Amino acid sequence: MSYTASHKNVALAQDNCVKIPVHDTVSARNYLLGFGIKPREVHAIFEEQRLTCAGGILKRNDLVSPGMVLELRLACSEISPSDTEIPACRVVYEDGIVLACDKQAGILVHSDGKTAATLTDAVQAHLAAQGIYRRAQAVQRIDVPTTGLVLFSTAREFQPALDEQVASGSMHKRYLAIVRGTPSWKTRHITAGIGRDRHHAQRMRVCAPGQGKYASTYVRVLAHHNGLTLLEAEIETGRRHQIRVHLASVGYPILGDTLYGDSTGDVSGKNEKSASSRIRKGQKQKKAHGSVCADDKSLMLHAWREEFVHPLTHVPLTIRTAWPERFEHLGFYEDYFV
Repeated sequence: MSYTASHKNVALAQDNCVKIPVHDTVSARNYLLGFGIKPREVHAIFEEQRLTCAGGILKRNDLVSPGMVLELRLACSEISPSDTEIPACRVVYEDGIVLACDKQAGILVHSDGKTAATLTDAVQAHLAAQGIYRRAQAVQRIDVPTTGLVLFSTAREFQPALDEQVASGSMHKRYLAIVRGTPSWKTRHITAGIGRDRHHAQRMRVCAPGQGKYASTYVRVLAHHNGLTLLEAEIETGRRHQIRVHLASVGYPILGDTLYGDSTGDVSGKNEKSASSRIRKGQKQKKAHGSVCADDKSLMLHAWREEFVHPLTHVPLTIRTAWPERFEHLGFYEDYFV
């Protein structure tokens, strides 16, 4: 399935409850554990009498069997509203268990302890407007200047199942990126380790072999236009600035990336070795000549699609955002790649 902002979403949670069809004969406790719900949360469900069947309260050792439909009342939380201006929340998909947003540039996903409102605040306000008072938790983060998909769990009971997919690598997120020049390769697997740049608090760097944290990025060329190349990137690991650092290290910093831009202005790929050396040594990178680097909003990196298994229905889902308009302005259109 593929969902966009115009799709009519399915409400799996209504009146703060979800219905769960039973497919096996097993204890009620073990059935809940089978959804990846943590033992501590399962204990709370029975203590708070939140699991019922046909109006009757179920106990942990009660047997459930095929044909039964369980009703689980989801846990609510006291949410303190943000006292700062809430950013726009562009919801791509929601069903009461998971919610996906199309994040704008310049917005934090989580609070960093400062006063700026975050995407999480926007999601909480969106839920509150529907009378839903459950804590939203981002499953993954993307950088402040990066736009695109951010997936949230809106039911804490099913958060661990989503976290497990991230940890196991079975959740797949694809990004679009535009770089200058024409790579000599069609596909590339970049595995350079990544660590913090000791000379710049905001930067990361590739490390010498055997150093830093392992990082894996798969890159594929999608199209060329007017001296630019559209790439698709999928990360196997989730290191900070991973795609940005990896592409810069092979001589193709992302268009508009003032933090990792090539110092020579030449991102043709001829200077791949020197680019990798500069990123590894932490040398300051200058803005590439002629690039659209006026501010963070111009970073040409967008989280486009995400594939995962729904934690309640176990149905594989593919969610994607609308095609970013700023990519069309540079001659790359959705029709060629969908």
